[in-house]
Amino acid sequence: MVRNKTPPPIILVAGKYGCGKTTIAKTIHGELRNFELIAIDLTRKEMGFTHYDSRDTPSVMREMFRRMETRLENGGNVIMERPHQTFLSRRLSYDIILEYRRTAVLLEVVCPEDVAKLRISQRKAHTETHLPGAEDHLDPNDPAIYNRIQGRWEDIASDFNLDSVRSVLSHVVFNTHTQDTQVMQMVKSHRRFIERICGILKPDV
Repeated sequence: MVRNKTPPPIILVAGKYGCGKTTIAKTIHGELRNFELIAIDLTRKEMGFTHYDSRDTPSVMREMFRRMETRLENGGNVIMERPHQTFLSRRLSYDIILEYRRTAVLLEVVCPEDVAKLRISQRKAHTETHLPGAEDHLDPNDPAIYNRIQGRWEDIASDFNLDSVRSVLSHVVFNTHTQDTQVMQMVKSHRRFIERICGILKPDV
């Protein structure tokens, strides 16, 4: 009798602006080609939004979740990259994972504040400009946007107070400045997968 193989965890890439979420998600995707990368900026561009406007974000998020569900319905694997800054925001991803009886590794990408702000300011020369009239009036290339996200950020550790989350979710923190990795919470069955992710992030170790 052929046994059904347990699918790998979904990867949720989270973090504040300028910490390197997109770069890390692309790096992992380059090694895990059987995963579909669903990234917020890429999705925005594919939907035809050539300038950043926060009013477009709800429709971008709906499209990201639609793509995620379509992939999972077909038995596929997903790397979901977006800020995930609040519990309610993360819960939207958790609920889909639970609905499809999957598990996930939440990879929190961090770096020092000054490093993040420097990276944000250096984007000005090669990214889109902000569309006037957006409700927050913040250029996505302005370091001030880091402060806004910082003010809204909710600690991921508190998510594990829910039994439904704790049973399916591992939490790994990767510092893009120091290249340090810390496993905060781990579902036992994720051990080898997390070791593989850590090896992708630090291939020389």
